[in-house]
Amino acid sequence: MLTNSPNIFARPDEWMSQDFATQWDDTNRTPKQSRSLHMKILIEAILKYYKQGTYMIDCGIGSGLVEESLFSRRRDVKVIGIDCSEAMLSLCRKRLSPYRDQCVFMKQPLEKLSRKNLDTFAVSVVIAVQTVHHLKNEAKRHMFHEIRSILDGGGVFLLVDRFSMNTGILFGAYEAAWDVVNKCVWRTDPAPFSQYLSNVKAKNDWTNEVPEQLALLSESGFEAACVDLTIDRAFLAAVPRVTH
Repeated sequence: MLTNSPNIFARPDEWMSQDFATQWDDTNRTPKQSRSLHMKILIEAILKYYKQGTYMIDCGIGSGLVEESLFSRRRDVKVIGIDCSEAMLSLCRKRLSPYRDQCVFMKQPLEKLSRKNLDTFAVSVVIAVQTVHHLKNEAKRHMFHEIRSILDGGGVFLLVDRFSMNTGILFGAYEAAWDVVNKCVWRTDPAPFSQYLSNVKAKNDWTNEVPEQLALLSESGFEAACVDLTIDRAFLAAVPRVTH
């Protein structure tokens, strides 16, 4: 049952709850300014890397918001959407019903992602949007390793996520960035940075600092880079390392 809280961003996620999934979807139909830039970069990157006739895998497809935006730009993309939540997948199937013939949906935890289940699909792009921070490091290693295996024939892994901040000793610097970016770039009147940190802490997630996540990708056989980092939100891109 959905807990009684007016702010879904200030409590642990309840992905298996249909009420929570619906509330999350309603809240995120219009991306927050803190996410909209990376969403735009993601869509443009997908369009540059996607190869006609192949599939794009979305690890943590949620309610299909990324795909809805993508299909408005390119109608022929084929998608494999993976998610552990039937509540989210039900919303996704409904949203993407006009494109049902080019979508495959799989209910599966990302920590159990397996190339064996996807061997029959040619894949050129894999994405993960705001999902990896839900996984512990060992699960991330497994997921990255399987994605590297899936992309063995070439392709790109695009990752958009929230990352750790060293606010213990640099709180003032992050607070200054928070205020300036919100007011001058995103044109919003933000909640205090201390409140944002409190909300994030309530999630009980397993975020990494960006260098740590890049190291995990490297361990899994990727050449990876942080393309953009704004406060605690980053866009990473990775391609399989070529070995001779």
